[in-house]
Amino acid sequence: MTSGLTHHWPIMNLEASDIAYGLIIFLVIYWVFYFIYLGTCSVKIYRFYRPGCGWCQRSQAGWNGFQRGCFMSKYRTKEINMDRLSPQEEALARNFEVKTVPHVVAVLPDGRRYAHKDSDRSKEAYRAWVKKLE
Repeated sequence: MTSGLTHHWPIMNLEASDIAYGLIIFLVIYWVFYFIYLGTCSVKIYRFYRPGCGWCQRSQAGWNGFQRGCFMSKYRTKEINMDRLSPQEEALARNFEVKTVPHVVAVLPDGRRYAHKDSDRSKEAYRAWVKKLE
């Protein structure tokens, strides 16, 4: 009997390396499709904040709860630190006219933008807000 990826599977006449390569190819194709599909039909939600901001710190727990609920859904979330902006993030902040923090903006697949204007920053409030956008 051999060890490692050279083990022979007598029933299917396949070696373990063939199965491993097939699995890798399947996973690559799956993830490419997944990200292309979700990238084209997802709602992108940006949260602009400053680490030293009291309002940002108070609303962080609600945002974290909302963000956990968005995992593997059609909502893509991103937090942007206004103290350390990359050139792309600076352009986003200018485009969304971010004047105060915390500032939350949703961008729908068709390009429409909506700012979260409610003072309630709980995860339930964020969920209700994105449901209204659909």
